[in-house]
Amino acid sequence: MKKLVAAILLATAAPVWANCSYPLDGTQADLDATPITQGWTKATVYNGQSMEGTITPTAGFHIPYAALSHDGLVAMQQAAATNTPMGDLVLPSTGVVHVRMHIDEFPWGTFSGPLSGAGMFVTVLTGNQGPDNTLPKDALQLNVGLLNSNYTANRTSMLIVGQSIRGSYVGSVNRLDPVSLPLPGDVVGFWINVDTREIGLSFRITAVDPNLPPPGDYDLEPLKDSQGNAFLLPQGVTSVAIGLGALVNQVPVTDPLQGARFGATLLTDACGSSEPPPQTLPNGNPFMGKAAPKKFQGLPFPFVGQPPFAGTGNGNK
Repeated sequence: MKKLVAAILLATAAPVWANCSYPLDGTQADLDATPITQGWTKATVYNGQSMEGTITPTAGFHIPYAALSHDGLVAMQQAAATNTPMGDLVLPSTGVVHVRMHIDEFPWGTFSGPLSGAGMFVTVLTGNQGPDNTLPKDALQLNVGLLNSNYTANRTSMLIVGQSIRGSYVGSVNRLDPVSLPLPGDVVGFWINVDTREIGLSFRITAVDPNLPPPGDYDLEPLKDSQGNAFLLPQGVTSVAIGLGALVNQVPVTDPLQGARFGATLLTDACGSSEPPPQTLPNGNPFMGKAAPKKFQGLPFPFVGQPPFAGTGNGNK
């Protein structure tokens, strides 16, 4: 928690930005046909950019839910076939964009099983990444989310896992930043500076706390990979697919959190070159989806071991 608080204290306030439309309308058939999402299950989606789900018993570790766009999944199918990074969201030629999620609801109680856990994350993908193709290329994947797990030393954590492949260089990030409860914010994700190619975490603080900056949106310092180098947007990546996901790990049938709900709403100010510019809402806040903003008991971030989703490679810690 001290590490996260220190980072937030050094963060710069993010400008007020408007939310762009990005429908999470991908089907189960779309997920099954896309190599990087094979094995994922389509999440319940409402209001176009929101996903929801329920903690259900599971004997193993898997990702039960994913919410991505149909066009993004089709683009990633082409990316996998051509080994070229692709997505349906065209990045701007200059400036900073944000890809974040609003936490609609999440179970922060204690699971009963020694390896039990659940997580929820926002993701950016280019479709051509993966452990089976080691040829030089440009590819990006980054997942930032919340985790509540008995498997980690600190039960509640923030999860940051990804790869930035630039030619023959593979920059991996696989971090669990432990945090304490209650959660002082309701939005988590990342920013991308298209000019410098840097990527960093982004938060919305909602708590009034003398140890934190005033409530508002904050961009943290740029990420570094496991080798201490900048975790960068590859030059060849000009478009991406974005979405939401969730995971459940070894939840017993008798677990007290069985039936607990989780949900998130995708927030982004990247509209793509083919869409109209975003309109700022009267109150300066982005549209939050169906669920009203809530404060949750936990500022999360953790998972140790294999990355908790398909296609992440072997990411170094």
